[in-house]
Amino acid sequence: MLTLRQVVAACEDAERTHSASPGVGHYMPKNLASRVRGHGFYCLGVSVPVTKAGGRWVAAEADVTAAVQQYADGQAELRRVTDDFRRNIVYEGHHRIVGGSYNAGEDFYHVFNDLAAYRHQSYGANFCRRCHEPAKTEHNKPECHTCSDWGGCGGDCTLSAIYCARCETRKEL
Repeated sequence: MLTLRQVVAACEDAERTHSASPGVGHYMPKNLASRVRGHGFYCLGVSVPVTKAGGRWVAAEADVTAAVQQYADGQAELRRVTDDFRRNIVYEGHHRIVGGSYNAGEDFYHVFNDLAAYRHQSYGANFCRRCHEPAKTEHNKPECHTCSDWGGCGGDCTLSAIYCARCETRKEL
């Protein structure tokens, strides 16, 4: 059995070793028991099962090893998808990449930068899946009820079409 301090040391070591975003760590409070929720210690994006033994929270070494392996596998997948994305290999659906994510449809994909979205600076950009050039947008729909009455729904409610000027791909919305 491992104490919470040992679990945190294993989690921090896994972040240093396997993280797809080097230098980005998770904050761990001094009172580690405050991270215990319903007999689970939240670490590396998963809840590691813990029990109380002798007045201390402890975790089975196998559970910690499984959490570290799950984290390592997830970070390897994140690196693979990010590397493919940088080589213009875009998979259909929603995928996380280092620093954000993308959502790809049949003709276009939308790229999100997590930090810019958090700061309300940008909500992403559309790109053509055929030529990977930035897509242009048309805004011919009427404003939604929220925008017309209160000024800002936070979405792109007037978006009517996405098109690529280079290869002439077009999607009406």
